[in-house]
Amino acid sequence: MIDKTCHSNRDRIWAYCRDSGGDEQQDSVASQRRAIEDYARRHNVAVVQVFTDEARPGSTTVGRDGWRICYTWPAAIEPVDGIIFWSFSRLAREQLAAQFIKSDLRLRGYLLHSMMDDVPYGEFAPVVEALIDWKNERYLKDLSRDVKRGLHDLTQKGFAPGGFPPRGYKPDRVEIGAKRDGKPHIVSRWVPDPELAPRVRQAFQMRANGASYQEILETTRIYPVRAATSPCSGTRATWASRNVVTWRWRAPLSHLWTVRPGTRYRLPCGPKSKRGHVDREQGSSAPGDEPVPPVRAGQVR
Repeated sequence: MIDKTCHSNRDRIWAYCRDSGGDEQQDSVASQRRAIEDYARRHNVAVVQVFTDEARPGSTTVGRDGWRICYTWPAAIEPVDGIIFWSFSRLAREQLAAQFIKSDLRLRGYLLHSMMDDVPYGEFAPVVEALIDWKNERYLKDLSRDVKRGLHDLTQKGFAPGGFPPRGYKPDRVEIGAKRDGKPHIVSRWVPDPELAPRVRQAFQMRANGASYQEILETTRIYPVRAATSPCSGTRATWASRNVVTWRWRAPLSHLWTVRPGTRYRLPCGPKSKRGHVDREQGSSAPGDEPVPPVRAGQVR
């Protein structure tokens, strides 16, 4: 149903398109855009800007740059009469967010139109829209429940629900049938890695016997180990993969050195003020280094 008061002769509107990034949605944003542009031609409406978000969920507006630009675009720069959607579920599936956003846009003077949602015009329209927003959120909850049920069923059969196996295990890919489109349904079962599993057991045994993490790392090599040298005293240390390794200096006021490949950070770990950084009157330097003023945590020198 088209509101003739909304789409007068050559009204100017924006369009917003979004998809959630599913396997069947590769052309979803493009198809939404084509449908909206065809709709605009048939009703003599000018689409002056199309904002899009591909592979972004409707459960949140975080990370949806296309909608952020549309929502904050200054109306004085490019005044338009309204915004058109393929359906209101493209705007948001969270009920409270959808109602808040639509109310705010309407208070700012925008007319909103959904091509797929049959919303009557008149005083009963807010009631119908509220039910549509509830239905969109209900779809999201039902989908989440169905996905969890499917993942639980996989674990009951001995397969992994997804993600990466912990250290000491490796994925064993198994075909358990075919999907509806005929493609093989591949899942993973986590099995002990014959190379790493004995070393992981050794690491737990060493820890139970009181060994330090550094000793365990150097002995078992369960993570790739690289060496780094302190720029102050030449002390050698190692880090595993991207894990951070630190030196703690035994000075009147210690400094904690955090080393990452190609980057140096100096973090205070001595007496702290209420602001969370080292008191300036107590500052001191690391052994073998020039005096360095205290630095806020996370600040790169």
